[in-house]
Amino acid sequence: MLLNAGVDIDDLNVSILLYADDIALIAPDEESLQNMLNCIHSWCMKWRMTLNETKTKIIHFRNKKAPRSDFNFKCGDMPISFDNAYRYLGLHINEFMEHKYTIREITKSASRALSAVYTKFLSCGGMSFDVYTKLYKTLIEPVLLHGAGLWGHNNWREVQTIQNQVG
Repeated sequence: MLLNAGVDIDDLNVSILLYADDIALIAPDEESLQNMLNCIHSWCMKWRMTLNETKTKIIHFRNKKAPRSDFNFKCGDMPISFDNAYRYLGLHINEFMEHKYTIREITKSASRALSAVYTKFLSCGGMSFDVYTKLYKTLIEPVLLHGAGLWGHNNWREVQTIQNQVG
């Protein structure tokens, strides 16, 4: 068993994110990540499972000035290559933790949702402010704010534009 193989966030040690059939391993260094991959391989062997080779990648989050790791990661005999971006639960994150692509995708989705509400507004001949507000809070705002805890530290003009169009 690996103890404290992840990264410390406040008083927690986070080493793995799980959602449905997606697994994201988080490690502070190459050795810790390789040890986690060895554990994954052992578990897969025990339960006769395999990893999807085309979806199994390494992303090295780092400052732009730091070189990418050249460590040769493996899960069993399967070599794992590096990738420069990652999508997890609808959030697009590149190796430098930039969120421009995520913001672009979120604002496109929120704009489509707003257009659908507006089209419905026109086809119904209008609607009350309460109905419009309820539609905004249930159909547009959740899309617009998806992942804001991660990317929300910046003032994104694109997000403000959608908010201003609402009204």
